[in-house]
Amino acid sequence: TTFGDALNVLDRHDAARAAPRSVYRHLRRGAAGMIPETPGRPRLPNAVVATNADCLAAMSGKASSLGYGPVTYCLPSDASRAVADLAAMAARGSGCIIFGGEVSIPVRGDGRGGRNQELPLRLAGALPGECGDLVVASMGTDGVDGNTEYAGAIMRLPGIDRGYVDGLLESSDSNSYFSRHGGLIYTGQTGTNLMDIGLVLAG
Repeated sequence: TTFGDALNVLDRHDAARAAPRSVYRHLRRGAAGMIPETPGRPRLPNAVVATNADCLAAMSGKASSLGYGPVTYCLPSDASRAVADLAAMAARGSGCIIFGGEVSIPVRGDGRGGRNQELPLRLAGALPGECGDLVVASMGTDGVDGNTEYAGAIMRLPGIDRGYVDGLLESSDSNSYFSRHGGLIYTGQTGTNLMDIGLVLAG
């Protein structure tokens, strides 16, 4: 951006008076050509080295090498739709569902946990009984899920106390379930963020 661009922003938002005088004076001098413009190109090159799709491709390749026929699913932002879609795919007999992306789950209480601990619990409540034994896992590639030190959780379905779990979800306290029953995934902070990854695997 140019000095003139910065001045236009201040003028458009009627913020020139709120800006420090030294800053406004500097911008005016730059716009008048008294100070060289900043470089038009970034000094450091930027390159995309990996994406969530790369994670899913790696997971799919590993699943195939283990003899599974994986199905890949990209999560929508709507958590209810994501859970419904994953449950329907599992009910149709998809033995290995690999998913990635990020759902949006509203915080409804002061509990602990995040979307990667809540998603398996939500899915457990949506699966029909005839699905049989399944393993569900979900984790954030940054190693942090919500307000916890965990990346996510893994659990075997079915076999949960629906009333107990519903109460936890009402207060956004999915972490309490996994702290009590096990299944928390800890990786530590990874220093990167390629969104979330997970799978639903037939037992």
